[in-house]
Amino acid sequence: MKKEFEFVGFNSGDGEEFCFEVDKETFIKITGREPEDFDYANGDWDEEGNFIPDKKSSLRLYPFHLFGYSGKMVKIKLIVEEID
Repeated sequence: MKKEFEFVGFNSGDGEEFCFEVDKETFIKITGREPEDFDYANGDWDEEGNFIPDKKSSLRLYPFHLFGYSGKMVKIKLIVEEID
């Protein structure tokens, strides 16, 4: 099943965003940077409350990685297709 969406919306960045879990190569390609600890999808907390990422886990890619926190109208085009 394939779905295509195209819409214009206000880039509000309300902090309650969905994310995609992607591999490191995709994360770097889109963000232009190496991942930081909190970019990893999985990890644990040590006794001092520090996050220890599982660097073998996928990385979280949020909408702001794609178009920032511009506070402007943006045009989005999505193609959603399940792959095996």
